[in-house]
Amino acid sequence: MTKKLEHEDVVSAFNHLGYSASFGAAAAYLGIKPSVLYNRYPSREALGEAWLTAQIPNAPGNRTLEGAFAYFTMQVLGNLEMYRDFSRSWLAALSATGTSHLPELLELHDASTHYFLILLDANQSIISLPPEFRYEDVRTEIADTLCSVALFLVAMWETDRSVRYARTIRAVCAFGYLIDGLLIRRPAFGDAGLLVHLHELLRQPHDRFLKPLLNLFMKPDRATRLVDPVSLLEMLRDFRSLPARRH
Repeated sequence: MTKKLEHEDVVSAFNHLGYSASFGAAAAYLGIKPSVLYNRYPSREALGEAWLTAQIPNAPGNRTLEGAFAYFTMQVLGNLEMYRDFSRSWLAALSATGTSHLPELLELHDASTHYFLILLDANQSIISLPPEFRYEDVRTEIADTLCSVALFLVAMWETDRSVRYARTIRAVCAFGYLIDGLLIRRPAFGDAGLLVHLHELLRQPHDRFLKPLLNLFMKPDRATRLVDPVSLLEMLRDFRSLPARRH
């Protein structure tokens, strides 16, 4: 019986031959007709998206928010690292063409967001939000934010030349703890998450509170670089501006 052709098989071929190899060359390497590849994948970018989407893990039901975020991100990074040459070329190609030209990336985004929605729903009882917001109204936005953070870490991996991408791994851990601290209620924080307290503080004029606070911890330009990749402060402001449903 002929083995079913998996996305990973094709990725492995391009990883061996080089990202710029033709579909015909990849088909010859795999021992199949070129039409099989041409009919299945519109482009190498579409191949990468299909492969990575298939690698999205199932959401674990017994992990903390921090642990499940780290699990998701490390699974994705581990798969990218396995076919490093292909993966880095694929990410570089996406950066060059722009994701707006690749509507099939919606599948990767949807699969990732679905993972985080399952995770959030499983932890709903301990998720802490400002009192004027209902979980049901913002769950999709939170999942999308977690997905965006994970994709930022993937982009960090693409340029990370540290041993065993240690710099990216440290960032995964840091973001996981930050997200957990923002969203999960704790008795030590007044039975709330830090997002609730930040939301309250952001009601104050930014130049009177937020700017001095950031200056206290780090130089302003470093603070800007820290939050800009995932627009953390903008996310917090969005929570403030989202209309709350009244019942």
